Amino acid sequence: MDFTGFIEIDEAEYLLIKIARQNLFEMLFLEEQLDLVTENFYEYETELLAIASRMMIFFGNDDQLSMSRERNLIGRRIVNLLTVGRMYIDQSVQHVERMYGANSATLGIIKKEFNLQYDKSLAACRRD
Repeated sequence: MDFTGFIEIDEAEYLLIKIARQNLFEMLFLEEQLDLVTENFYEYETELLAIASRMMIFFGNDDQLSMSRERNLIGRRIVNLLTVGRMYIDQSVQHVERMYGANSATLGIIKKEFNLQYDKSLAACRRD
């Protein structure tokens, strides 16, 4: 048998493989972005635990500079978490749109769910 390393396929099969490959990369990008969200959440929670541990052990040390640093650090962790969370929402919609199309039912479901969750969140509450 004389094998050259090539397999002939027709154009339709080639296009299906090409689309599947593109969709695989879109899903990989989504997974990497979700990993970024979870890692930021982990860093936030870890920092809270570290601060709580320090405060238990060094209770009574009235170091205003230390508390200010910790407050700023927690603030940065929260901003990082919220930023990557917003980025994930925005970019996941774009990735799904590239995979399924702008008018797909799947994209509609995802947008609807994001809107529903936003409407249920504290961010949607308005002060009177």
